Amino acid sequence: MERYDGSMEWISELPLITRDYHEAFGELSEAQLNWKPSADRWSVGQGIDHVITTNTAYFPIFAGIKAGTYQPHFNARFGFLANSFGKMILSSVQPEATRKNKTFPPFESSQSTIPGDIVAKFAAHQAQLAREIEGAQGFLDRVVSSPANRMVVLRVDRVFDIIVAHERRHLLQAKAVLEQTTP
Repeated sequence: MERYDGSMEWISELPLITRDYHEAFGELSEAQLNWKPSADRWSVGQGIDHVITTNTAYFPIFAGIKAGTYQPHFNARFGFLANSFGKMILSSVQPEATRKNKTFPPFESSQSTIPGDIVAKFAAHQAQLAREIEGAQGFLDRVVSSPANRMVVLRVDRVFDIIVAHERRHLLQAKAVLEQTTP
């Protein structure tokens, strides 16, 4: 599996990821999308909703940069922190990473029951994400705070590396849920 580390083209990857989500989950019923193997695990739908929620949390930050109103945390002044946090987070969200991560509250799935059109919503979200990436080309080297914790700072280009890897990771996790007995 390819490791996402800034060497790939994010915008060209998004349609491939969208296709993979559609092929894997596009024909599932609402009941199948919401089936959970246990109470402490996410359903396929919750995983997709989590990806949308996580990605979307960065959009106001990008808008603030464009508007000239964004103020990052004091830690943004220290490039080594942005590099360290970026490497650590990117490593933890790689598709092949086996360690389970606890999700920060701002990134949790927004609903317990996910509507049956979540895969279509994901496709629309991916189109918006592509527009956000295109609009960020002038500030990829800026350092921003994570929406989950302002003290955690990342370069914008690393945010996109993390987003793409994170989407692939949840694709694999959701496929693993499907391999278990579903209704």
